[in-house]
Amino acid sequence: MKYDTPDVAIEKTANLIREFKLAYPNTKLALTTLPHIRVSGLKPTIDQVNADTDEFNARLSSLADDYIDVIKVRYTDKMLLRDGIHLNSSGTKELTSSMNKYLKRRF
Repeated sequence: MKYDTPDVAIEKTANLIREFKLAYPNTKLALTTLPHIRVSGLKPTIDQVNADTDEFNARLSSLADDYIDVIKVRYTDKMLLRDGIHLNSSGTKELTSSMNKYLKRRF
């Protein structure tokens, strides 16, 4: 959400989904929610990016249908590396765990 509004990001995601459906009509698509970011020194910008991320995640769920699933991952601030952007090992474990739970329910 740093460079796009939630509207633009959702539209880009919807376009990606349409292209994926055309290329792989018999394949189900699973998307995950996005984590917040934490970068010191950019508080107003970070707050806006995180608000946009919350809106995007909420709207992402509206794209779910018989073809698309949204995996809601419960990220916390402690799951980010010092850079405040990338997942650390516990963040990766949470993402992996959420995806594994999804796969076990689906298959």
